[in-house]
Amino acid sequence: MDYPIPATVTEYKPEYDPKATMIIKKGYYYASPEQSRYEVENADDISRAFWRVDALTETNQRNSRAQDKLKDYLVENFEDIGEEYANEIANIMGIELSKSVEVEFNVTIKATITIPVNEEVSDLSTYDFDVEISSNNNDYEIEEFDADIDSIDERY
Repeated sequence: MDYPIPATVTEYKPEYDPKATMIIKKGYYYASPEQSRYEVENADDISRAFWRVDALTETNQRNSRAQDKLKDYLVENFEDIGEEYANEIANIMGIELSKSVEVEFNVTIKATITIPVNEEVSDLSTYDFDVEISSNNNDYEIEEFDADIDSIDERY
């Protein structure tokens, strides 16, 4: 009986070739075929583009952190700085001066609802209804909310 010759597997180790070229699509990725631009780039140029993206990402993150710190400082020292100066600095830096506060609303909701004839108010569940909140004042933004219905009582 003949046995097959054992195969040897060698690990592929890719090598970086800075002069290797490829055709790339430039511009917006989802552009229509007529709007697409294709160019030949070498590996070195593509690598530089990635390095620039990494550097810009780090710069953007650093600027964002600095802007967040400036906003916190302006909000915390609003009275000492003065409204006019604090708002002007915020406008220059593109910061909206606001603060988040947590509030609790105590609300009574009365509603007239139509239910099937064969059901009673006691058949209603607090899970059958949702309560949402919105602001009528453009200065107030609802970031998040949690509304629970504690009970349902029949009114006469």
